[in-house]
Amino acid sequence: VLRMVEESTYWTGVHRRWIETPEAIPESLTETPSLFMRLLLRVMRRKVAHQLHAQGTGRHSVEKINEIAESDLRALSNILGGNLYFLGEKPSSVDAAVFGLLSVFLWQLPGSVQETLMKTDMVNLQVYCLRMRRLYWKDWEQLKVKKHAKPT
Repeated sequence: VLRMVEESTYWTGVHRRWIETPEAIPESLTETPSLFMRLLLRVMRRKVAHQLHAQGTGRHSVEKINEIAESDLRALSNILGGNLYFLGEKPSSVDAAVFGLLSVFLWQLPGSVQETLMKTDMVNLQVYCLRMRRLYWKDWEQLKVKKHAKPT
């Protein structure tokens, strides 16, 4: 599970965020619309594109990358099945790693293939993320509001 998540699934999200939809780049990087920031983001996108190509994901078409994402998420959904966690009744380090990635898909890549699949065909992954969030981040919403609050 970890190998697939770290060596395949993760990179489909990187491609979505940095190549397909650069507007999905974290707001903290784009809040200062200066010439320097625009140039920095261009350089960063090129570096990410190079990493994607070197890793292998960047050598595929967008359609193929979406197929890889769907295949990986389907495998995760099947492994999780109706269980509470990936390795049984208690969360493990596998759950920490998987939740970290799935939460990005679910809450930071709106409109992505990954988000859509988790909200339609693989609802058990969405329910799993909500369960992990309730268990470990009871203050999730407050942290989100605090992060986006403008300094006075």
